[in-house]
Amino acid sequence: MGKSKNATLTLVNPARKGPPITFGNPMTTFALVGAGEFKSVGTTCGAQLMPRKKCKLTVQFGPDSVGPKSTTLTIFDNAANANQVIPLSGKGE
Repeated sequence: MGKSKNATLTLVNPARKGPPITFGNPMTTFALVGAGEFKSVGTTCGAQLMPRKKCKLTVQFGPDSVGPKSTTLTIFDNAANANQVIPLSGKGE
């Protein structure tokens, strides 16, 4: 119900040197609430992100019904502040 929309997240390893950020397997999960309407549709990220490098993760929102929708995206990694939890929201029309 409604059009799908994509959003691209840029992941950055801001360290000047040192070990890479290593991503988990799986790299991401969505919280159970609203998870069916959000999905990962592509990434340029490999298993690791070297210092001073970036990669992208694309997520898609495809509402099943009208109204506001939300979930959280968790990116599993070994960064100093691991893991990354990102709120996602959209509106089905």
